[in-house]
Amino acid sequence: MSYFKRYYWIVLSAVLIGLDQLTKYLVNAYIPQNDAISVIPDFFSLAHVRNRGAAFGMLKEHRWIFLVFTTVVLVVAFIIMFSGKIKNHWGIWAVSLVVSGGIGNMIDRIFLGEVVDFFAFNFWGYEFAVFNVADIFVCCGVGILAFYILFSKDFDSPRKNEEPEDESL
Repeated sequence: MSYFKRYYWIVLSAVLIGLDQLTKYLVNAYIPQNDAISVIPDFFSLAHVRNRGAAFGMLKEHRWIFLVFTTVVLVVAFIIMFSGKIKNHWGIWAVSLVVSGGIGNMIDRIFLGEVVDFFAFNFWGYEFAVFNVADIFVCCGVGILAFYILFSKDFDSPRKNEEPEDESL
């Protein structure tokens, strides 16, 4: 396998981090903080919200928890990717999404002390948590990775490498 094919996830992650940071830059530049632009009335808005915590502002006074947790997840993801255990494009995309989303939000936490969120949905009067592109990357990446680990034949897990027992004895 060529060097590029083996490590293209690094380029992919860098592009995705750039996309996340670009969207946050545009929100900062064009939407005043705590303001919103209605895209679909009573359903979807682009809002400029700052979040010091997780979804719905949970743990907003404990930024260090997110920095430590994200660092641990990123280290594990890098170990997995450099180990070569993930062999197909779905697994590579999944880990790249998680890595880029984690780094995208970590950049905000380090340099701004909070995360820029801007996708705001309202479902029949219920306001869903405002989120950003990095959050989408992490959620999609985790979902794809779970599917990959559970169902992919080329994921290098000990259980999948065991020979089936002979039940005829």
